[in-house]
Amino acid sequence: MIKAILFDIDDTLTNREYAAYRLYRVLFQPYFPDPLLLEAVIQDMMVAEQYSNCSKQAAQDQIEARYHVRFDFLLTEIWDRKIGSYGFAFEDTADTLDYLKEKYRLGVVTNGYIDTQNEKLVRAGILDRFEMVLTSQEAGVVKPDPKIFALAAEKMGLKANECVYVGDTFSNDIYGAIKAGMEAVWIWKRGDRLCEYDVRRIGKLSDLKDLY
Repeated sequence: MIKAILFDIDDTLTNREYAAYRLYRVLFQPYFPDPLLLEAVIQDMMVAEQYSNCSKQAAQDQIEARYHVRFDFLLTEIWDRKIGSYGFAFEDTADTLDYLKEKYRLGVVTNGYIDTQNEKLVRAGILDRFEMVLTSQEAGVVKPDPKIFALAAEKMGLKANECVYVGDTFSNDIYGAIKAGMEAVWIWKRGDRLCEYDVRRIGKLSDLKDLY
């Protein structure tokens, strides 16, 4: 019997794409005064980091090599200090959480630092919906390691098979949750995507109302 629904944060509850775009615009503008070139650089960075699931350092290296520029910052060092201030929830997030909270206990399992991830939830106005927020910093392991999912269930006094995990990244969220013994729901907001593994899929968070 399902007793709790746990969530990823970025691109599941909050709009990471928007946050990343705004941060990149602030960071890159001093280096590219031409607005057309600036937009080209930002769009390339979005593809390299937001959509490819590569490391932030690798994405920065790609941009510096392609545009013959050397930034005076390391994205890996400033990301967690900056990104939280640009976050906001998707329009259906709060309502969906309120609906689910009537029937289930809610929690968050996320990679990242405690302060950064909590800031995202606070700015999105949804922190109070969750009884438990577990970050990889606290857990000592990162998704998709099944241990972080198991620890989250343990913190709520539940078994893994009493929890559902909802996330947007198959390799981190769906793989890790299933390996830990949880039911998983893959949220993908950008249209259909080929996947031959039998997993529950939704296109927006409010679709959870039809499942639970």
